Amino acid sequence: MTTKPKTLAACTVMLAGALAGCGAPREALKMHVSYHRANTAGSVVLGSPGSGDFGFSLASSGNTMLVGDDLGGADQAGVVYVYSKHRDGWVHTGSLLPPGQGIAAAGDRFGYSVAVSGNTAVVGAQSSGGGGDGQGQAFVFQ
Repeated sequence: MTTKPKTLAACTVMLAGALAGCGAPREALKMHVSYHRANTAGSVVLGSPGSGDFGFSLASSGNTMLVGDDLGGADQAGVVYVYSKHRDGWVHTGSLLPPGQGIAAAGDRFGYSVAVSGNTAVVGAQSSGGGGDGQGQAFVFQ
C-alpha cells in the first residue's frame, strides 16, 4: 500500500462482533467498513458528510455506528456522525454535538474519542473545558 505524505492510513480501527471498521482520516475523507454476518460478507466505503478528520474515532453497537471527526466543523470544533444499519447499507442518520451548545466551540476537537453501547454514547472532546490543551471533557448521550 502506498500512502501520501502526512496521511495516517488506518489510524483508527474498530471491531464489534462481525463488524470491522478502518478509519483513514485525511485520506479522501472516507472510512472503510467490512462485515460478516450470517453467511453474508461485504464491504462499504462511507464518505464524509463534512470535512476534517472523518474517521478519526470509531465505535459500533448493534445497528449503530459512530464516526468521529475531531477537526470537522468550524475551527476544529469537531462533530460525530451517526450511522444506522438498514437493509440497503449504512445510512447517515444524524450528528452529535455537545448538549446545550448546538455546536462545539472552536478548538474543542469534539469527537476525538467515541464509544457506544446500546442506547448510550460517550464522546470525548480533547481540548474542551477551558483548562488548556488536552484537559478535555466527556459527553454522555442517551
